[in-house]
Amino acid sequence: YIGNTTDYFVVRDSYLHEASGNSQIYYWDSGIILYNAHNGTIHSNNAFDNYRGIFSQNSNNNNISNNKLFNNSYGIQISNSDSNIVSGNNASYSRDALTVYGILITYSSGNIISDNNIYWISDYGLLLFSSSNNTINNNTLAYNHRGIYLLRSSDDNDISNNTLYLNNGYGIYLADSNNVKISNNTFTNEGIYILGNQ
Repeated sequence: YIGNTTDYFVVRDSYLHEASGNSQIYYWDSGIILYNAHNGTIHSNNAFDNYRGIFSQNSNNNNISNNKLFNNSYGIQISNSDSNIVSGNNASYSRDALTVYGILITYSSGNIISDNNIYWISDYGLLLFSSSNNTINNNTLAYNHRGIYLLRSSDDNDISNNTLYLNNGYGIYLADSNNVKISNNTFTNEGIYILGNQ
């Protein structure tokens, strides 16, 4: 747990597994928790068999890169956190849970989600909820139940140069999200679905 700091910090080369414990700001069973923590680097860690692998809340300007997230209910969750880079991570497989995410972004803006590999997630590979002005590019999503989903006013996002194949649901799905740019994505056995006024 790292919280309430603007100091530069690095967490790297760590194994985080079977985490337990929570309170009002410690989310259930998370390998790494950032709370109001800015200017950090989370690099080359292995998080597995946790409820959440990496969780960031109210935390800006962090770099979450090259981590391996295996068998977590949530691989990476970014909530109320802006201007972060989430890149080069591998999120795969899932625990038995009602709702499972490879990467979940909620109420956040200005983030770059790039070059991530998301495989075998039993629900959402990558979901943005009420999150705007984010860039989603060069990611690969395969064998997930759903691909890239934008829900509830996830406006002004850029989705480009992603590769999506053999996801059971739609490759890219937009619901009530406006001014979204979708370009140069590659699909196999799936497509794009748009619901509502875009």
